[in-house]
Amino acid sequence: MSSGQTSMLSKRPTVSKTVITDKAMEFLNRIEIQGIVGSVKITPVGDTRVARFSVCTETTYKGTAGIVIDCCWFQVSAWESEKITCLDQIEKGKAVKVSGRVRVQRYTDNEGIERQCWEVMAREVELMKED
Repeated sequence: MSSGQTSMLSKRPTVSKTVITDKAMEFLNRIEIQGIVGSVKITPVGDTRVARFSVCTETTYKGTAGIVIDCCWFQVSAWESEKITCLDQIEKGKAVKVSGRVRVQRYTDNEGIERQCWEVMAREVELMKED
């Protein structure tokens, strides 16, 4: 290669190196939903209770055919605790705010098909004030 020619290698952009530290990677599994309660079932389990209920959230946007309302249903499990004391007040049609984590349940249905459902495991449940 002559002194007037430049090597292809010298034209490559520099690549920064990734520094790996000894800190453990932090994982995050958190969800917050606010919506209207659908069905509710409260079940006693030993000395405590668990409420399993559905929550509908809505997102409104303008589509090509006009205003679109996108409804999304979440299944929630809330174990009675110091932070969740309102199980008896969770009723169909009431507005709630739920904070928690997402858990996947895997099961086989009656026809032998493997299925999965996503469930919100509540850490906090707050009843929203009605106007």
